Amino acid sequence: MPSFRVCANGVLFLASVCVLAACGGSSSGSSSSNATTTTTPPPSSTPTPTVPAAPTGLNVSAGDTQISLSWTGSSGAGSYNVKRATSVGSPYTTIKTGQTTTSFVNTGLTNGTKYYYVVSAVNGVGESANSASMNATPVAAPATTYTLSVTVTGSGTVTSNIAGINCGADCSENYASGTSVILTASSSGSTFSGWSGACSGTNASCSVSMTSVRNVGASFSASSGSRWRPTASDTWQWQLTGALNTSYNVVVYDIDLFETSIATIQSLQASGKKVVCYFSAGSAEDWRSDYSRFLPADMGNNVDGWPGERWLDTRSSNVRQIVRDRLALAASKGCNGVEADLVEAYTSNPGFPLTQATQLDYNRFLAQEAHARNLAIGLKNVVELVDQLGSDFDFAVNEQCHEYSECDGYNPFIASGKPVFNAEYASNYVSNPTTRNTLCIGARAANMRTLVLPVALDDSFRYSCDP
Repeated sequence: MPSFRVCANGVLFLASVCVLAACGGSSSGSSSSNATTTTTPPPSSTPTPTVPAAPTGLNVSAGDTQISLSWTGSSGAGSYNVKRATSVGSPYTTIKTGQTTTSFVNTGLTNGTKYYYVVSAVNGVGESANSASMNATPVAAPATTYTLSVTVTGSGTVTSNIAGINCGADCSENYASGTSVILTASSSGSTFSGWSGACSGTNASCSVSMTSVRNVGASFSASSGSRWRPTASDTWQWQLTGALNTSYNVVVYDIDLFETSIATIQSLQASGKKVVCYFSAGSAEDWRSDYSRFLPADMGNNVDGWPGERWLDTRSSNVRQIVRDRLALAASKGCNGVEADLVEAYTSNPGFPLTQATQLDYNRFLAQEAHARNLAIGLKNVVELVDQLGSDFDFAVNEQCHEYSECDGYNPFIASGKPVFNAEYASNYVSNPTTRNTLCIGARAANMRTLVLPVALDDSFRYSCDP
């Protein structure tokens, strides 16, 4: 018969069942009331911590004495260690621990040295393997530079005590920020009048601090009577290409400004000759050293018959500055005068709306700028403007006025005692002595200095109407 037990709370249970909650006792088998039980806890939902994975995506970027690093963070990482080596395969040295962001800047490095980097992730369990290695080489930041530009008005030069400025020929240079540049003005048969722009005063030297772009002007005034003034009886030789023949017994040599050395000019002058330096004032020639200074907008149509040469917009301030610099070059080389070519653009389909008025303005500009540098200047061709310009120019250079019956247009020059240097190219003047003699009789009667020359002006032949 089953055995029953009444618990303290009055509930009747089989004695063989242990209900701890109800009776406060225990049962084992069918007869013991002192049995015990154990309870198994439910499984935990929190994972066991592990070492983080190695960082990925390491990127390095070099600067001046520093390298910037960035990387993709690792899950579970509390911080990162940055390590560095200076050669492949050498041990890495930890340079930063406890880095809590995924970027770091390593400063105080030596420019030009290559540095290798890895990064590891760290948490409470441990440290990850190293990331893939990346390297970079810091380099010095490029120095800030500013341009110093010099403009010379008159016959003189400006040089700098730090190589770069020799104006006349080279009138601009870049200098590092903070550089102190001393400019010195030197006159050539003239008087230094003073500085303008970033310099001031009349002292021959001026110091310019290059903390920004600087522009300096230097003015020279002509000494009274110092400019060469040619006369109508002056004989001449004109050669612009080929090896220069300096043996002609003439007063004036007309030669190329760019191609003729200072030594050659001085040698001619030492033998008693005057030197006129030729340059084009109305065209851009792609073989000239300053061609790159012309802007696309400055250049118009091609000059007929002369490959690589284009008409210029003579209204352009940039064109006029380049021409000023060419005149300054002539003065610095010691030329006595200049022949400014192609000063009749308005009649030649230049590609710009030039007019007789714009041509007169430009030609007078040329004369004024030449005279400011103690240079005589010749009016080239453009016979139709002689009446208006004869008083502004010191001599004339003409091509083929006999062939085209235009020589009477130069009477204002001859009447003023100024020379008209004339060249003729027609083949009958070359091949027929009788025709050439007739030409020369007329030239001498008109008091013109006439030569029969090759179009190339290379001295391959020369016939002079002067004895």
